[in-house]
Amino acid sequence: MALTIGASAAPQTTGQGTVGGQVLGPDGRAIEGARVTLQASDGSHLETTETNAQGRFWFPMLPTGQYDVRAYSKGRLSEWHKNVWVEVGRQTTVTLRLQSKKRAPLKPPPSLAEPPPQDNK
Repeated sequence: MALTIGASAAPQTTGQGTVGGQVLGPDGRAIEGARVTLQASDGSHLETTETNAQGRFWFPMLPTGQYDVRAYSKGRLSEWHKNVWVEVGRQTTVTLRLQSKKRAPLKPPPSLAEPPPQDNK
């Protein structure tokens, strides 16, 4: 009888890499304290971190694969940077730019689909 220790019951690791980069404001300046969210492209792996004084962030020791990254600070969001590929032993660098705040209209415009109220007297 043979005893096998460490058989393939555990998932095989494919290696690890890092996603890092910088968050910039609409004016191109580095944003300190921005919240950066990283998730696997299939939505299964979620992590957050904050940027340092130079607007830099890192997500170390990630399993290889594709990830999506986004930043948020003071009511501003960046677009999702999708399908960021993480490779074994490498850092993938991403620059995230926060969008300008959009001003909400003071009063919503009337809907053209709604007929004007009628007086039924």
